[in-house]
Amino acid sequence: MEISLSSPATSIASDRFGHQIAISTKDNNISIFSAQNSSLMATIPIQTSTPNSLSFSSNEFGPQLAVGLSNGQIRVFSRVSSNSYKEIPQKIEFSHRGSVSCVSFHPSMCCVASGSLDGTFAVHSFVEGKWKTVAIPASLLGITAIDWSADSAEALSMQTLFVGGADGTIKIWRSSLGSDSWENIAKAQVHEGWVRRISSPSFVSGGTLKVGSVGDDFYAAVLKFNGKEVTLSKSSRLHCQATGVSWAMVDKTLVLSHIDGKTTMWKENENGTLTIVEE
Repeated sequence: MEISLSSPATSIASDRFGHQIAISTKDNNISIFSAQNSSLMATIPIQTSTPNSLSFSSNEFGPQLAVGLSNGQIRVFSRVSSNSYKEIPQKIEFSHRGSVSCVSFHPSMCCVASGSLDGTFAVHSFVEGKWKTVAIPASLLGITAIDWSADSAEALSMQTLFVGGADGTIKIWRSSLGSDSWENIAKAQVHEGWVRRISSPSFVSGGTLKVGSVGDDFYAAVLKFNGKEVTLSKSSRLHCQATGVSWAMVDKTLVLSHIDGKTTMWKENENGTLTIVEE
């Protein structure tokens, strides 16, 4: 699909089934398009600051769209008709001290994680009709990417977050469900420079936590955590900067989008290296 925008894009997200695509732009607007025919479905003007990051909830909750803003705020909008979104009346009162670089809706709960250049991530849970926020200091240089781990056998008791930083590291943070305490259980140096985007697969396989990432160093990576064992697979140098990362083919293929409009696919070989899938 090809979409014309009036201003450079700052973030792009699709709903859980790929029916809608949301694009935020530097002119402080969010446009919702149909993935089927590229038609414009709705526009959300943001008056206060620039929207930097977007994430859809599962359809069970609306669907809703979480928006991270350059002024440190997180706002949540809900679809009220096929061509209209409205901010929900229960606002997230918490604001980061720096720009919000990333947001991620939990795959099965009404819960939003946000990361900021102030070095904190926050978890916003909708409990008893209002948002409850827990903020965690996590990086000296700032947080640049965040994503929830997929639901697993532990999903009823534990929550797990992948957090990428401006220092090129990816960390795993874990909390007991309902607890305000988060623990950093693993850390790995993955990129030189910012971790730009991370993506967790839709399934957890055999107790191994896995996340794909792209960074400012023109490399893609797959990081696996199995207990205390950490395994890192990296690509060869990319032909140009990657702007997005996701999983396909039952979570076996890493799909990258690039600033030149191209898409590439990568798979791990027997030696643990990411190799490009030729057309």
